[in-house]
Amino acid sequence: MAPGGVPALTPSQYALIDYMIALVPGELPSSFSGWEPKRLWRPIGDGGYEEVAYAEGFDSRLDGRSLVPADFDGDGDLELLMLSRGGRLQLFENVGVNGRAVELELHGKTGPLDAEGVIVRADGLGAFTTTLARGYATTVPPTLHLGLGEKSDVSVEVQWRDGARETFGPLTAGARHVLQQGEGPKARAARAFAAPRAEVRPPWPASLKALGLELAKTPTVVQLFTRGCKPCADEAPVLAKLEGVRVVALGLIADDDTPQAAAASLGITTEAKRLSAGTAEALSRGGELPLPLLLVYGADGALKRVLPGPAQLGDALK
Repeated sequence: MAPGGVPALTPSQYALIDYMIALVPGELPSSFSGWEPKRLWRPIGDGGYEEVAYAEGFDSRLDGRSLVPADFDGDGDLELLMLSRGGRLQLFENVGVNGRAVELELHGKTGPLDAEGVIVRADGLGAFTTTLARGYATTVPPTLHLGLGEKSDVSVEVQWRDGARETFGPLTAGARHVLQQGEGPKARAARAFAAPRAEVRPPWPASLKALGLELAKTPTVVQLFTRGCKPCADEAPVLAKLEGVRVVALGLIADDDTPQAAAASLGITTEAKRLSAGTAEALSRGGELPLPLLLVYGADGALKRVLPGPAQLGDALK
């Protein structure tokens, strides 16, 4: 995700929360891409990658037209700013625990002031060319972000636009360094990143305990619902007929409402409880809870499947 570099965070440290920071009034425009969700990949340590857009809140279905990776809050990790068709702007904030990283601000003696075309070779990380134009109608800030993992500093070789090569370093992690052609090996200046904000991400409901539910000796199917959800009402007869399985309905409802009354309005006859706001946020897509939604837990209390309705429920329970 880093422009021209490697991720500053380890796989377990990524956390992207979708904040809608600007909305154009009116209805959503038609979709040129069939409302396809965005994809987000992260390394898993063996040279491969896993797709985590849903779990990390990045699976927006708006038609993205421009995507800018940059450290908008100055804390040393990268956010994603996406402009979609219709003028909607979304900021996906990186709130993971910071890894070690450096940012490089490069100033050559010839050509424009930005770092377009400058090549940086970093010890143990590889070579990166600074490119300002990325993707469709997108320009990124003229800085180079390098994730260092567990390293506390790094030395780099800079190949300027005129072909001259120069070594800088060691450059300490946790800061933006200004590299001026002809002034190596020391950076002209360094500005430390701001301290990351202490934010607690809503827990992913990976277990019944995370939902505040007791362990059962049988599999548990958790139905999520809200008042007026017709697909949720359509699920109720199917779930009521399950045998050998505990069914619990968790409702996203108003403070002055009760889970039992909201469930009854949909014909839900199983045990009903209130869905916590934190769990709803963890499961949300683009700020909205995708209903219908079933969470299937094994007899050990661990989450096994997330299903958009009961169609595959039989296979999941096997």
